[in-house]
Amino acid sequence: MNKQIMDLIASIQECVQILMVSSDEITKTLHAGNERKAIQQLVQYLETFMCLMEAIAAIKASGSEYFNTVDVADLRDKLAEMEQAVITKDYILLADIIEYEIKEFLSALESQCHH
Repeated sequence: MNKQIMDLIASIQECVQILMVSSDEITKTLHAGNERKAIQQLVQYLETFMCLMEAIAAIKASGSEYFNTVDVADLRDKLAEMEQAVITKDYILLADIIEYEIKEFLSALESQCHH
């Protein structure tokens, strides 16, 4: 495996770790009823997600077999659901999506980093 791919995988692992911790922080904040703070946390969270997706796209574009099972369309659907939950101020749904669906996606990514 070439160095560029190894560096991208290391970047993905770092992003996944940050996002896992942030997922917990945002859901705790939402469950505590502090929606304003949670939305502020969500901005940084989504920026980190963008970096993660860019790294995955670069690996896929290189022709590497890493992350070939990552369903980006499914993730886009989840992010759209999160956006809709914010718009409708359904913070319970937002917390559930982050806590269960997004963290499941991140766990799957993390396991692919070690293959």
